[in-house]
Amino acid sequence: MKKLSLAVFCGGVVAAALFGAFRVNNEGTPVPPASAEAPTDRGTTAADGTDRAFEPPKSRTITQHGIDGTINLDHDGRLVVDHDLRDLIGFFLSRANSEQDLPAVRTALLNHLESLDLPAETIAEIMATADLYIDYRVAAEQLQFGEDFSIDGIANRIETLHHLRREVLGQHIAEGFFAEEEAYDRFSLEFRRLMQDTSLTPEQRRQQSAALEEHMLPAAALKPQRRVEAIRKTQEEAQALLEQGASDADIYQLRAQRLGPEAAERLTKLDRERLEWQQRLGEYHRERDAIMSNEGLSEQDRQDAVERLTNEQFSEPERRRLRALASLNESS
Repeated sequence: MKKLSLAVFCGGVVAAALFGAFRVNNEGTPVPPASAEAPTDRGTTAADGTDRAFEPPKSRTITQHGIDGTINLDHDGRLVVDHDLRDLIGFFLSRANSEQDLPAVRTALLNHLESLDLPAETIAEIMATADLYIDYRVAAEQLQFGEDFSIDGIANRIETLHHLRREVLGQHIAEGFFAEEEAYDRFSLEFRRLMQDTSLTPEQRRQQSAALEEHMLPAAALKPQRRVEAIRKTQEEAQALLEQGASDADIYQLRAQRLGPEAAERLTKLDRERLEWQQRLGEYHRERDAIMSNEGLSEQDRQDAVERLTNEQFSEPERRRLRALASLNESS
């Protein structure tokens, strides 16, 4: 099996042929840019650019520095199957270059989930979902589409993918993982048809393009890029200020202005936790390296000393986190 990436069958060639300079998502499906003016009936826009009226019902979000994706639980503590979960699974699958790598990748994912102290049933559900997603990725790579890059040909490719997702993943997971991208798919086809309609004047084309966004592009499809873009810009500004000698108070003020005080508090706390973790990890690695380089100890004595050091400096959840990171490094 080739490296687990769907770009091999619906990638840059399709994007160039059909969508020009539009961005391409991680399956190679072309994604057009949103209008600079968002429709006014999509709900209240928060400080970070998200639409509050369309916020999914989540009561807990679990994330970890250095690992893409998050785990969202609803108000009853049940797993929310969404794009965030797909990103998490995809982060670990990106380590696999062949089917032989999958057991190690799966172990790394399991170690990561166990380090988060999730309920056993939630871990089991995520692992089962990951297995289905692997099956889908493998099946998608086997699809053959030929060289038809017409609108009808692209429509057939997209329809085939949409059907495969529901066949392998089931309706619930397929919708949770791909609803936003499939909304883009439908919008993109209509947008392309609009661009090829030579009977329209430039003004008519602009008006109809805005109407397509209004009626075919859900707010949920716009929300992630708004949120990510707002945070990215803010973090770039914060980094520039830090390089100029800005204080923590200056950084907090910037974030609060751009993203709101609650987001600023969360980012400040995350900065502090990341720094503390990196400091602890650095000290641990220095002490571990000193032990491993001690020629006065036997190999077994060194291993025992490292184990004692690890147990002394880290709690059990933290040790599981260390093992997850080690598994990731080994599978890279």
